Parts: sequence; structure tokens; C-alpha cells
Amino acid sequence: MPWQVLQLAWRDRDRVAHQGDNIAVDMNLTEANPPLGTLLSLGTPVMRVSDVPNDGCVKCKVRCGRVAYDWITAPANLPLRLRGLFCSVEQDGMVELGDTLTVLT
Repeated sequence: MPWQVLQLAWRDRDRVAHQGDNIAVDMNLTEANPPLGTLLSLGTPVMRVSDVPNDGCVKCKVRCGRVAYDWITAPANLPLRLRGLFCSVEQDGMVELGDTLTVLT
């Protein structure tokens, strides 16, 4: 999930856990960057950007509120991937806090 979206949507930090995303990144995650099929590395694993859209879940709606959820999942915003993206694991490995997400292809 883009870190900037997480910061906007995670309003009640004292009482509510964040949305539950595995990784928050400071990176443009729109459909144009990275496009479907792009290989990414994070630590030693290599992942491929999936065509499965991340359209949010019940946790996101409960933790961020209906207004934020509706904004993130609005059909016009889906190409922006505000909720982040899914990847398939092409090569397993270890990820550590602070590892850099890198576009391979």
C-alpha cells in the first residue's frame, strides 16, 4: 500500500490498528508504474505484480471508516491502486524492516 494513502486513511491511531497491510511503501503504485507482470524485489524475494485488484476488505472499512474506504475503492480510483497491489512470489527469501523495494523489469 502507498505510505501516503495509509497516512491519509489511518485517522484514529490511538484506538485503531492500521489496515493490516503487509508492506507500506513510498512508491507510485498506479497501474502505469509498475504495470502488470513487473518483477519487484524486496530483500531477497522476487515478486511479480498480479492482475488481481486489491479492492480493500472489511478490516480496511472498519479501521479507516466508510468515507476513506469509499474513496480508496471508488471505481475511478482503482487504476491508482490506492489500496496497494497483489504480487505472486517468484522467488522466496527474507524481508527485513528497512529493505528497499526495487523494480527489476
